[in-house]
Amino acid sequence: MSKIDEEQEPAFAITGESGFHLTFGNGWTVSVQFGPGTYGDHYDRLSDALNGILSPAETPGQVSYVLKKLEKDCGEEGSNTAEIAVLDRGRNLIEMPDGDCVKGYATADDLAHIIAKISHPDFDGSW
Repeated sequence: MSKIDEEQEPAFAITGESGFHLTFGNGWTVSVQFGPGTYGDHYDRLSDALNGILSPAETPGQVSYVLKKLEKDCGEEGSNTAEIAVLDRGRNLIEMPDGDCVKGYATADDLAHIIAKISHPDFDGSW
């Protein structure tokens, strides 16, 4: 079993309960998020949940509980689309080919193309 170098990002990381990061040997990372409020199938779930719970009687703890449960539910349900971002070695977002910092409503095939590109040892951020 290999030990994670504390100076290096882990190759696989869970982000919240509805997404993950993959960091490749060249230091570049792809972020895949499909929870509430992200640009994917569950985008409207956040506003729908907030509209249903926000009232003067709600405490921050109650709101936090509902949001965490919603994130967990979205993660367990899965999604057909996700929000994808690419981070450079310094953990900065880089522009996607279309000029945005994230690619919304991306499919698994879209993700595969992005992974093939950024995992290449010579990838320098140019699309």
